[in-house]
Amino acid sequence: LKSVDKKFWADKEIVLEAVRSNGLALQFACKELRDDEDVVLEAVKSRGGAWVFASEDLRLDQEFVCEVVQMNYKALKYASEDTRSDFEVVMAAVKQDGRALKYAAGDLKADPNLVMEAVRSRCDALAFASPDLR
Repeated sequence: LKSVDKKFWADKEIVLEAVRSNGLALQFACKELRDDEDVVLEAVKSRGGAWVFASEDLRLDQEFVCEVVQMNYKALKYASEDTRSDFEVVMAAVKQDGRALKYAAGDLKADPNLVMEAVRSRCDALAFASPDLR
């Protein structure tokens, strides 16, 4: 997407194809498409790191964030501290993959329910729990 004419950065179909191939192409999309749930979901599905290029409005929408981390737990790594402190968001992420516990805020790593869910998903997630729960 970087190498094409900027007029295509506003074409939803072209941007969708680009982010399906490499989610990080989201950074070149126009502002409106970085605020489009379909485009952002496709980008994050491809690359969790694409989350940083989503609009602030989407990154602050708890319901949407839950949907994103259910698709790609690695998006939690790029979320705000407030988001990584949100029990519901982190629970959605660890249900997708227990390794998401690694990106949870410190106090959530000590939550027995959250840690148990993470370990159900991936036994190696216990390594990311607080020392008291290991």
